[in-house]
Amino acid sequence: MRYFLAGLGLLGSSAAAQQAEPPKPLPIEAFASLPFTEGPRLSPDGSRIAARMPIGGVQRLVIFPLGDTTRAAAVGLGGNDLNWWNWVNDGWLVVGVGTMAPVRGEQWYIRRAVGVSADGKSVKPLAFREAAQGADDVLWMADDGTPRILLAIQKSIYPAEPEFWPQVYEVDVSTGKMKQVVNSSPGVMNWYADAQGAVRMGIGYDDDRGQSRLLYRGGPKGSFRTVDRANTRTDEELSVPALFLSEPGKALAYDSSEGFNALYELDLASLKLGKKVFGTNGYDLGGLTTDVAGSSLAGISYTADNRKMHWLDPSLAKVQAEIDKAVGDRRAEIASLSKDRTKMIVKVGSASQPGSYYFYDTAEGVMRLVAHSSNTLKGARLAPVKTIRYAARDGLQIPAVLTLPKGRDARHCR
Repeated sequence: MRYFLAGLGLLGSSAAAQQAEPPKPLPIEAFASLPFTEGPRLSPDGSRIAARMPIGGVQRLVIFPLGDTTRAAAVGLGGNDLNWWNWVNDGWLVVGVGTMAPVRGEQWYIRRAVGVSADGKSVKPLAFREAAQGADDVLWMADDGTPRILLAIQKSIYPAEPEFWPQVYEVDVSTGKMKQVVNSSPGVMNWYADAQGAVRMGIGYDDDRGQSRLLYRGGPKGSFRTVDRANTRTDEELSVPALFLSEPGKALAYDSSEGFNALYELDLASLKLGKKVFGTNGYDLGGLTTDVAGSSLAGISYTADNRKMHWLDPSLAKVQAEIDKAVGDRRAEIASLSKDRTKMIVKVGSASQPGSYYFYDTAEGVMRLVAHSSNTLKGARLAPVKTIRYAARDGLQIPAVLTLPKGRDARHCR
């Protein structure tokens, strides 16, 4: 445990260090500089990390083996914005990029997806020539080790044309080869797939009539049918599955009828909500984390005084509790997991610290520093920050973030 704590910088400092003069105020440039590390993601086998890092003032995708940053590869993406990145298997990632481009005399933001090899040497454009404005909507990634994804793309910029509405393709990110699996449907802009890679659901919109509709099918084949409708002008909501469960005909869905987003069981045959799976009074829920198979809930995030994760997976809940105990008054967030859930990237920080990323192997029980969020602010203790609630004139409770000057009593601040 001593090594574990030392890795987190929690061991006691010397008396001389405690009596040292306080550091000088940081220059404003320190707060304006680009983050040193953003969104590190662990490869499925836990051997590599992919993250966004600044090189020469430009945000680049950087891939490196754990413990050997000398072999880091910075991937060039042709001046495009680097929007997101995910591992498909141990050898390949899929990356979302975008840029402004002239379209019929106007500037449009064009989105694309690319395949990137784990060594950073190969970049494969995906549907660049076939696609119109949007072509970066990844619905599913294979979990059998193959570099396959499902990608929804638009092929026209004109709403009157059928190909304006996205089609779904199975794409090999290592070769760029594509195979259509779902044709476009008028009005349907969003498609959703289950953990096995079957497109099961689509959401259609009719802005002129102020209606939305939910299309659904029970398996990988067969026709889609409309199972639910909602009037968008009266704020009606569709019962949209957030996760298709392994049990046939069952899913999980969000519902905010009690005032805040909570997660419920959903029967796909009747579209009726069942028991509440999880909710927290006063706060909306965030994203889901699934089990290894992708068809069961492992955890769900929400933001109260800070971002938190409620783990339903007992092993991950235990790991979270151990890390929380070790970091003391700081916060620990499991940011990325290996496929077997034994290796992870953990961000440790607080409201007054940008934080740092650590690699944690449950077999070792040791946290090893990977990188700081900010190299200019690393180790800095900024002004204390806390979340408060105050009552408005009508009694409504309003959340707010309060930052206090360092070393001064809050009652004397003006």
